[in-house]
This record gives sequence, C-alpha cells and structure tokens, in this order.
Amino acid sequence: MKNSYFVIILLLLLLQCTAVLAETNRSALVREFRAAQACVHEALANEAYPKALECTKKSVSLGDKLFKPNSKNLAILTLDYGMMLRKKSPYFGLKKTKEAVKLHEDAFGVHSREFSLALIELARMQSTGDTSDRNNSFENFSQALKNLAPLEINDDYAYSTLVFLQNTQASEMTDSQLQFAAFHGSAAFAIFKDDMGVRDVKTRAVAFELGEVYFFSEKYKQCIQMFKLVPLRPKMSRNKPFTFTDAVGGKVENVRKIYDYLGRSYEKLGNQKAAGHFFELVRLFDEVGVISPPVKRRLNPTKVVAPIYPSRAKRLGQEGYARIELIVLPTGNVESPKLVEELPEGWGFGKAAMRVASKLKYKSDKNRNKRKELYLYTFKMNK
Repeated sequence: MKNSYFVIILLLLLLQCTAVLAETNRSALVREFRAAQACVHEALANEAYPKALECTKKSVSLGDKLFKPNSKNLAILTLDYGMMLRKKSPYFGLKKTKEAVKLHEDAFGVHSREFSLALIELARMQSTGDTSDRNNSFENFSQALKNLAPLEINDDYAYSTLVFLQNTQASEMTDSQLQFAAFHGSAAFAIFKDDMGVRDVKTRAVAFELGEVYFFSEKYKQCIQMFKLVPLRPKMSRNKPFTFTDAVGGKVENVRKIYDYLGRSYEKLGNQKAAGHFFELVRLFDEVGVISPPVKRRLNPTKVVAPIYPSRAKRLGQEGYARIELIVLPTGNVESPKLVEELPEGWGFGKAAMRVASKLKYKSDKNRNKRKELYLYTFKMNK
C-alpha cells in the first residue's frame, strides 16, 4: 500500500515537472516568435524584402509549434508568407497561398470576410498563370464576391471587385462572365462614387474597367458613359504640365484602349455628333503627346545601349519594364528623356532605363522635324 502511494506521488511530481518544462519551452517559443515578427516589421519598413521573407518563414515555422492547426493566427501568418514568397517564386508562393486559403476556411468559415479576402489574393495570383489557373481564378473571384456582397462591408466588397476587374480580361470572358462582371462592377462603382466622389482614383479605375466590360458586352452607350467619367485631360495648373500619370492611372495602354473602344462604340451607334466629340478627344491626346496620330509611323532606334539590370530585382528574379518619352532630333540624337511609366514600381527599372536613354540613336533625317517618341526598355531574366 505504501509503495503504491509512493508511486502515485512520484507520478504527480513528474507530471508537474513536465508541465513546468512545457510552459518554459512555450515561453521561449513565444519570445522567439515575437522577435521574428519584429524582424518582419523592421525589414519591411527598410524595404529589405529578402530579410522580411526569411523572418516571415521563421514566424510560420514557430507558429506551427505554437498554434493549433485551425488557429486564425496560423492562417493569417501562412497567407502573409505565401504573398511574400510569390515575389521570389510564383510557383511556391501560389502553393503556399492555396494552403493559407484552406487554413482560413477551417479557422474562419467558408462564408467569412477573412476567407473571402484570402480567396481574392489567391485568385489574383492565379490570374497571371496558365489557362487552368486563370479559369480557377475567375471561379475564386466569383465565390469571394458572392460571399462579400451580402456582408455589407462596402470597402472590402468594392475594393475586391476592383481587384477582380483589374486582374481579368474582359475580352476573354463568356457572356455569363461579362454579366457577372458588369453586375459587381456597377455595384462597386456606385459605392466608390457615393463614398469618395466621381473624380476619386478608385472611382475612375472602376469606371475604366467597367467601360471595357460594357464594350465586350456590346452595351456601347454604357461603355461611352463610363469612359467619359474617366478624366482624360484634367485641368492643368500653370506649373504642372499634363503627364501620363494624369491619364488613367499612368498606363499608356489604358489610354489607347479608351481611344480604340470609344471610337468603335460611337461607330456602332452611328452617332456622328458623338464621333466628332471623340475625334476632338483624339486631337487633345495628340496635343499633349499621349497618343501619336495613326498615320505617324513610329521611329526605330539604330543604336540601343542595354541598361544594367537593377541588382535587387536581379537577385530576386523580378522582371519588369520602363517606358521613356524623349524628343528625336533631325540629327538622330535625342534630348529631354523622361520616365513616363514603370512596372512594377520600386524595383529601379525606371532609374536604370533613364541612365541609358540619352544614348539612344536614330537615323538622321534633315527633313524630319523634332518629334516625341516612346521607347520601351524590358527587363527579363535569362531562362
């Protein structure tokens, strides 16, 4: 009897020691986790993205030990890691984001705001993939927007709709998909217009995307109405000339789409008065150098000095481009180069292009007047 009692006491002491040890180990993990999170915030503040990625990976590893599998914290950590990993490796970033979406479903529920926003991020990644990925992208965008619409969280819903429209191609949509895009796009436009006004950048962005959806839906009147809401030529102050940034988010291609879709829409409607207004817009575009007249052939340079690939972008495998506007002289030399567009921003592509832009050479032609030209520098990694 005494031996049994002694054994019980020993077992209780052992359990107590084990609990104390476990608590000590957990406290150490918590401190390590907090340090990793602080590292992430500091690295992001300093734009040290490789370091931020390394610390995020460590945070997820520690989170696996600290949190339960259906933990909300673990779901959020995994999504952050997937989004950051995509910059370095699209394949593994997409794979980790899919894992994060499943964790969000388990932790928050399939109809939750959190799950829907995670699904939006996954769909955004899939939209740049192959055909099967893009099909899955539309399905995931659809599910997320259907979830968000009844939740009455207007900001989340409207912004997610804008992300959806910007990351899908209206020209590739089926009739039912165009109808879906028009329904949610018009709702998002109404939200942005009511909350921030018709001239807000988000309102204008939705108007542009919705105009494209209407064009491919053959709703030409609605297409024109949307594009006319996009300020194509805002008022200029004395010291601030018109720039590409003023025209539809700084993307020249978007201005060209408006040029094309407006003209074709007016033509479909057979509205000569409207067509006259359109050609006046074209004249204004050319006046500020946004769009060259259709009859003007683009000059091709005879000499191009390749820019040096930005070191951080090269190290992380980031590709991009920079578009330079310049004036070509009759001698073939150039002057007044300026950066009008770079994508993605913040990686140094624009600066690299500007360093060599003045070295461009064109064929001399004494009968040719000075003229504005655009030149596109692309930065692609060697496969």
